[in-house]
Amino acid sequence: MKFCTNWLRVGILAVSVSALCVVSASATAFGKGTVTNGPLRLREGPSTTSSIVATVETGSSVIALAAAESGWYHVSYQGAEGYMAADYLSVTAPVPDENNSTIQVNELNLRAGPDTSHEILTSAKKGEKVTLLAGPENGWYKVCYKSVVGYMSAEYLSGGSSPTATDGLGSGYVNVSALNLRSGPNTDSSRILVLRQGDTVDLLSLSGGWYKISYKGTVGYVSAAYITPGEPAAQGSGPVAQAVALAKSYLGVRYVYGGSSPSGFDCSGFTQYIYRQLGHSLNRTASAQLQNGAAVSLGNLQSGDLVFFRAPDSSKPATHVGIYIGNGQFIHASSTGRKVMISDLSSGWYHSIFTCGRRIA
Repeated sequence: MKFCTNWLRVGILAVSVSALCVVSASATAFGKGTVTNGPLRLREGPSTTSSIVATVETGSSVIALAAAESGWYHVSYQGAEGYMAADYLSVTAPVPDENNSTIQVNELNLRAGPDTSHEILTSAKKGEKVTLLAGPENGWYKVCYKSVVGYMSAEYLSGGSSPTATDGLGSGYVNVSALNLRSGPNTDSSRILVLRQGDTVDLLSLSGGWYKISYKGTVGYVSAAYITPGEPAAQGSGPVAQAVALAKSYLGVRYVYGGSSPSGFDCSGFTQYIYRQLGHSLNRTASAQLQNGAAVSLGNLQSGDLVFFRAPDSSKPATHVGIYIGNGQFIHASSTGRKVMISDLSSGWYHSIFTCGRRIA
């Protein structure tokens, strides 16, 4: 790292800056990623204890700003910056040219905000490429240049398109039992109405962890953590069907023995918590949850069913429990994986120790 003082000129504006010079083999972002197991949480920091910025569905695209570090990618999703668990992203480097733009003037300032009053972070030279993250809005793009995120005047960039260059961001649905629609992007803003789990909304924009949405003609703001982009799961809109989508929204949350909250789960604490949010009361331990619902064989499992396992050397009726999500997979708080994760049930270890399923109705 070194600091250097330059005189920069964009158009007829000359400014003196002290800019951070970042040495990099490429001026663009690291790569483009796809969520492989969603919904996946975008977090403010590289930890499952960090606040949630947004919930991202399987197949959604993100821009990886830098290479993965300690199991996390620093990413941009629809203009929102944060971190995602590397285990659930497939990233290809470099970023495709369609998401990059070329500097058209001798030197162009990268600023901390979208106007000339904001601090200059660094500058790019004519012919260099930057990755477009969001915009254009009011004549500015949010970009990544040599791993630094900031804003550049759209007037002096050519080619490429940002992930938010379309009108709106598509649709999404509420993934909690109740969600306040507010007049502004913060909890101090007045409540307009209450959305219910499964309600579908139009996503207009995303900024600072809040979606601007439209719901039945009413426009307002909701916390992005409680919206899953895309349509609700095809298996239905009942409480049990919604268990899969809700459970997936906690992928990556750490395993804590005795835990039964989003700060940390054990296996039965996780299943109990998910179904409690959907209005169902489950017993606390894996063995005790065998008394909930109706028995289901392995061949008749449906998404949302509880799946139980017993270690060969245990005298307990069940030593582990998870939620079946279809396609021979289940989601669970794993003591060996140390987090909420998805595992295979169709073969391997879990298939060999499967005991039974229970359908919560």
